[in-house]
Order: sequence, then structure tokens, then C-alpha cells
Amino acid sequence: MGSSNDPSMNDERSPVPRLREFDDSGAALVEAALVTLPFMFLLFAIMEFGIAYRDYLTVSQAAADGAREVSIGARDGLADRSAVQSVVDVMEAADPASIDRIVIYHPAAPTDSITASCAAGTPSAGTGLDDINACNVYTPSQLAADVRQWDCDDPTYGATAFSRPWCPQDRDDANITADYVGVYVVYDHTYITGLFGDSVELTATSVIRIEPQSI
Repeated sequence: MGSSNDPSMNDERSPVPRLREFDDSGAALVEAALVTLPFMFLLFAIMEFGIAYRDYLTVSQAAADGAREVSIGARDGLADRSAVQSVVDVMEAADPASIDRIVIYHPAAPTDSITASCAAGTPSAGTGLDDINACNVYTPSQLAADVRQWDCDDPTYGATAFSRPWCPQDRDDANITADYVGVYVVYDHTYITGLFGDSVELTATSVIRIEPQSI
């Protein structure tokens, strides 16, 4: 006898397979990790370079203020000390302790760059009668010394004065022939996160003509 095709004769029915529900919690974690890591890196990068740029602007302002002090002080024996103090005062907005060196140098023209040796921190007496490319190299710690150690004309300390390589009293402050003076500041900026290294050297230069004091 053949089997009946009558559905009513079938007591057992095959169960309808159910689709298994997909658990996407693991995928969500992976996606979150993939998005979070680049986002955090970008966030730290913005923070680090934002702070570094702020410090660079501060260093630039410090160099400009230092150059202005030298220009006004002209041939005063303590002109360089006033300039260094001005740089340190401006750098209070960052960290004065991270100032590596302050170089006061004699360019022949406002567009002349500081020499490599002066920029590296080597004092120089310059060349020629006008002491072109002469430079004095200072650190903030020298501000604690006796002020007489800054003055080339001081009878006690003049021969070893901090400003001896380019003595302020030798600078030209005549109306037509006044010298140019440059201030170069080197600052060690320390990174906060360490993602981009421990630190970066920031430098800034400002050149200005000495304020004429005579005809």
C-alpha cells in the first residue's frame, strides 16, 4: 500500500529550524578598540603639539623682548644682563629652568643668520673692526652672579666678564652707523606623554638695530 498523501494522516511534523541569533558584542569591542586607539593618539597629538606651539610662541616673544632690551641699553655695561633677565621673565609663562642658552650676537644686517658656532653655544669675538659675528653666550644661572661680572669695564671682573667676547661698550650706537643686535634663545620643551619622544629643542631669533644714542 502506498503511503497516504493526506497531511492529516501525519501525526509528527518536522520542526521548523530557527535561525540562531547573532551575538555582536565581541565585534562591538573590536570596533571600539579600532576607533578608540587612533582617536586617543590624535587627541594626545593635538595636546602635545598645541603645548609645544604655545611654548614656541613664548620663546619667540622672549627673544624679541631680549633684543629690545639690548637695543635700548646699547653701550651700557649691564645691557646684556637686562636682556637675559627679560628673556627669563617672559619664559615664566613656560619653564625658565628649561632655557638651554641665550646668545646675543652681532649680525652685519637684519637678514643675517647667526653663525653655526654661536648657535651651538661657543662665544666669539667676531671679525674685523666692527666685531661682525661676535657673540656672547649666557645661561639663566648667571643672573645669580655678582652684577659686576657682567660689565667689561669693571676693574675687578672686566677681563673675565660674561660679556667680554662682544663687550657692550664696543657697540656702535651712532645714528647712521648703529650696529644690529640679535638674540637667539634655545629652549628644551619636554613632552608630557612621551609618545613623540622625551623633548624637542625650540629656538627663536630676533634681530633689531641698536637705538641710536649719538649723532
